[in-house]
Amino acid sequence: MATLGKAVVQNSGMPAYPLIIVEHPVAGLEEKAVKARITANILDQVIKGLTSQSKELPQVAKKAPEKIVYEGEDLIDAMRAMNEDFIARYWGDGLPLVPSTPKNVQSMLRATKRSPTDVIGVIGPRKGAVTVKNIATNAVMAGCKPEYMPVLIAMMEAACKPEFDLYRQCVTTNPIAPMVIISGPITEPSQLDINSGVGVFGPGWQANATIGRTLRLIMLSTGGAVPGEVNKSTHGQFARYTAAWAVNRKDNPFPSLQEQIFSTTRRAEQISQWYKKAELPPPEFQPIGPDENAVILFPLEDRNDVNDNINKTGAGILNSVAAAMLTQELPDPDISYGVISGPMLVAVGPQHAKIISAEGWTIEKMRQFLFEKARYEMGRFTPWHQGLESQIKGRIQRKAAEPLGNKGMVTMVEHPDDVYFTVTGGPGSHSAVFVGAYAPLVMQKITN
Repeated sequence: MATLGKAVVQNSGMPAYPLIIVEHPVAGLEEKAVKARITANILDQVIKGLTSQSKELPQVAKKAPEKIVYEGEDLIDAMRAMNEDFIARYWGDGLPLVPSTPKNVQSMLRATKRSPTDVIGVIGPRKGAVTVKNIATNAVMAGCKPEYMPVLIAMMEAACKPEFDLYRQCVTTNPIAPMVIISGPITEPSQLDINSGVGVFGPGWQANATIGRTLRLIMLSTGGAVPGEVNKSTHGQFARYTAAWAVNRKDNPFPSLQEQIFSTTRRAEQISQWYKKAELPPPEFQPIGPDENAVILFPLEDRNDVNDNINKTGAGILNSVAAAMLTQELPDPDISYGVISGPMLVAVGPQHAKIISAEGWTIEKMRQFLFEKARYEMGRFTPWHQGLESQIKGRIQRKAAEPLGNKGMVTMVEHPDDVYFTVTGGPGSHSAVFVGAYAPLVMQKITN
């Protein structure tokens, strides 16, 4: 964690800020073991750090060169040299990169009306500025086609929203990865051909693979989310290479994700409270129509498959969904302000969606059903961080639908409105449950 601490003070403009290093980990240890690490020497360092003025001058970060030339016996040899150098600089994800030559980058830039110097947002942990040219450069390296640019820009606008808090998603030991969902006519084969059918979660589709990969490359090169240095995820996860897919609009009988997100009053209240506590200007909530193109980002912690070949009723299938929701821990609320509940997303397969919709199930009915069914005995619940009292206080603050441990049970979500539904995938009796953490779903309209 020392490297993370150093990166935090450096990125905060305080490189001379004194750091006291205590042996990691501390979480999970007995009180006696924790106290043994808080030695007199450490306490002396704390006192010195709080009472003395450092004479060290602020360091100025080195600017990356605008142009780097790689040579070799042939093009493949030069590309190999480029890839090795990019990996050493933490500009790559370990997979081969396409050279971001001026010609390739210009091709990407011609696909948008935005200026190359337009700043889309700031991305942590490094607090790097994401520009249109920056997006284009990383998109080339990821293998994108130029026509993906409007989606990529909207994706980064969503990713840079303060409430999505990519900083926290990068530095935690949890295996969180931003998952990109694209909705609207732009996903159709006649346009960008973003897969929403068979094998939707990959592999095999250029758009899906490269759009999600672009986000990760920007998080690495611009955000500084370097594994082991700043990114402290214990195990990571495969979705950290790429995670992007489209909604199956043709087989989706439910209201669109963008309609569900906009109409959820609880979500809007929680985000407004988050902005207030962060001392940020109030957010603007703008609706996006069901037939408009949009990018939705989900803070993915885990995914569970719902393999139900047996049930032929909506209630039966939703019972299977509830079972898949019962993971080992609750979705984590936002740990900085404790005001945002962890969301869950049910990606219903077309076959299951047809059965459910034929019985007239609404979003509200499905939410309430899963809220009632996806719960387990209080004895299995292990409170995290400050313990049970903190959990109860947090749930009250977030206006949970019922007390923690009501009738000896714990609900997997704090409120029915924390569950969202969409349809994706092809034929087969499968659905999926995505468990979210730390942040709400965010969305952005796709424009040119």
